[in-house]
Amino acid sequence: MKIVTFFLLVCLIQATAGKAYSQDQEITLKEKGVSLEKLFQQIEKISEYRFLYRTAGYLDLKKKVDVNVQGKKINEVLNEILDNTDIEYKLV
Repeated sequence: MKIVTFFLLVCLIQATAGKAYSQDQEITLKEKGVSLEKLFQQIEKISEYRFLYRTAGYLDLKKKVDVNVQGKKINEVLNEILDNTDIEYKLV
C-alpha cells in the first residue's frame, strides 16, 4: 500500500510540474501577413501548446495578422494576436 501511495504522489508531482512548465514557456515569433491557421501551427511546432477551435461561423482562420514577439508567455502572445477581435481563448 505504501508503494502505491508513493507512485501516485510521484505521478501527481510530475503532472503538476509539466503544467507549470508549459504555462511559463516563452515564445518568440516574427511574422507579417500570416494567417491565424499558420500562426497556430507555428506555435504548436515551437512549443507544447495545442489549439482546439470551432470554425463554423466563429473563427476566420484565413485572417492575416502581423506578430513580432520575443520571449513572451503564451497568454501575452495570444492577447497581442487576438487584440481587436471578438475571439476569446482559454488555457487548459
